[in-house]
Amino acid sequence: MQRLKLSLPHHWVLIISFLFLIVPLIGLELPILQYSKGIFIYSYDEAYIRMATAKNLALHGTWGLWSTDFSSASSSIFFPLLLAALYKVFGVKLIIPFLINGVTALLLIWIIQRWLFKQGLSPWGQLVILLVIILLTPLSVLVVMGMEHTLQVLFTFLFIVQLNEWLVKDNRQYTKHRHLPGNLYFLGMSVTTIRYEGLFVVAIACLTLVTRRRLLACIELGLVSLLPLILFGLYSVEKGGHFIPDSLLVKAIPLPLDWDNIRKFFTSGIVSRLIYSYNTPGAVATGRLLILLPLIYGLFISRLRGQRLYTNILLFCFVTTILHLIFSSAILFYRYEAYLIAVSLLISGVLIFRYGRVLWPPKGYSIRWVVVWATIFLIYPFLSRGYMAYKDVGTECLNIYEQDYQAAAFIHRFYNDAVVITDGIGAASYLSDGKKLDLYSGIGYLEAARAKVQSYYQLIYIKYLINKEQPVLAIISEDRYPAALMLNWVKVADWYTDTRVILGNTQLSFYAPNESAASILKENLKAFESYLPAGVKPTYP
Repeated sequence: MQRLKLSLPHHWVLIISFLFLIVPLIGLELPILQYSKGIFIYSYDEAYIRMATAKNLALHGTWGLWSTDFSSASSSIFFPLLLAALYKVFGVKLIIPFLINGVTALLLIWIIQRWLFKQGLSPWGQLVILLVIILLTPLSVLVVMGMEHTLQVLFTFLFIVQLNEWLVKDNRQYTKHRHLPGNLYFLGMSVTTIRYEGLFVVAIACLTLVTRRRLLACIELGLVSLLPLILFGLYSVEKGGHFIPDSLLVKAIPLPLDWDNIRKFFTSGIVSRLIYSYNTPGAVATGRLLILLPLIYGLFISRLRGQRLYTNILLFCFVTTILHLIFSSAILFYRYEAYLIAVSLLISGVLIFRYGRVLWPPKGYSIRWVVVWATIFLIYPFLSRGYMAYKDVGTECLNIYEQDYQAAAFIHRFYNDAVVITDGIGAASYLSDGKKLDLYSGIGYLEAARAKVQSYYQLIYIKYLINKEQPVLAIISEDRYPAALMLNWVKVADWYTDTRVILGNTQLSFYAPNESAASILKENLKAFESYLPAGVKPTYP
């Protein structure tokens, strides 16, 4: 009896894949838009940091969160530049980051499908791999976040694949070109300027070129990829900032400056970050790549001897994972490791569909059960991470809307040009024009960031900054600050939200510097109450 084989036209692979991106997007966005009365809301305040930087760059020619001063609060150089260019053409619109990410996600699916076709995979194989990438990266969640991570996935994939395709082709033809094709220099520069984690990928590429005796190509690729970062760093230093963006410095691992700390970092420090890391879905899934990728290679090693392309991509993903776990402290959310998850699942899926029959013998049920349970063990962290990402992102958007966006709208209406202390610095800077001070993280405010990096950010210094800047309002989560900080200020109100996923606290407190300002603040808060969504409950002590 012959098995029934269902044919699947190639164009249906794209149609179904697009639907698996778009339908979850609609499901995520519709409830948020209904609750926010049509206002596009992103799931992290960092998205608004990019938008505020781009707004000031487009309208005032200033790279910063307010129009008068430079600040380096974005860990991406390219994305604010792209936003600023689009703001110049179309105006400052909330929807633009969403559209950029939506178009990029569709383009990514199309490009990957074309590449899978070149690898000889059947339409069903292409579809399964695409759906795994869409759902487990997960692409719809990256679109809702409104940042540069969808672009990072696209350009990381293009750079790794095209570099290794060229290396394989060059070796087969024994040409030994001294220079790389122009597109690889462009892609190398792109991955570093989109996000600084691109340096990991470029470093591995340069090391690969050295082992292939392409020293000149290595130097050229390194210089071209580093050039935008160097130029931006010099510009930042000239403006009084740091060579590396403040958003990276305040989150970075403290650099060991003596031999004892160097020894600890390269022994117990590295081991602890690779093995123990953070107990979050994203960190666990990233760590599981250290098992999955070598295992995939070991299972198909006999088939990979004549497939240098696949071997090289596996090696790129494996070493990048190691560097990411060691040097990136930003693994607490679902966006930082997305580029690794996507490319690693892609190459693993290709090898399984091409050679996976050897893992599933026609007889031997005990072996089949071993394969099933081993597969569950390997993929569970990725399933859990994808599920939690879809589950959390809607609530994260509501959290941002109820707390950061409402505080920003309040500042815009009553204190638009004033100096304000606020934890939600991105939304507040995007919606209003005055100086915003995030005294908790120090991001966006050069003096606070410098004090954090140099470890003299103490209570007495924070009070000095407050006296220097003379803010007229403070909107903070109280438990983030020492109680003595607001000792001479007047507490006027609290806003409470019902749920918390991304927020530091469900309570947001409003302070004024004196009784006169407190009276005005209370009147303004009362006038703003009618604009608050149902999930925000104001109280007045």
